[in-house]
Amino acid sequence: MQKPYSNKRWHDNPCPIFDLQCNKCKNYFGFGKCKAFPEKIPPELLSDEIKHNKPYPNDNGIVFEPKK
Repeated sequence: MQKPYSNKRWHDNPCPIFDLQCNKCKNYFGFGKCKAFPEKIPPELLSDEIKHNKPYPNDNGIVFEPKK
């Protein structure tokens, strides 16, 4: 019997490291939610397609603020 994760396929395709704007924002709660979008962050912001450094529709006046 093979040891867990000993198969080469586990190492050929490592998981990506997500360095997205939301992860760096002090308003981000996690799980696709934040102070600006408590229900669900729009996909174009969550994926960094659009930077949230300026007001965005329905963001309650809250924009990206870097974590300290």
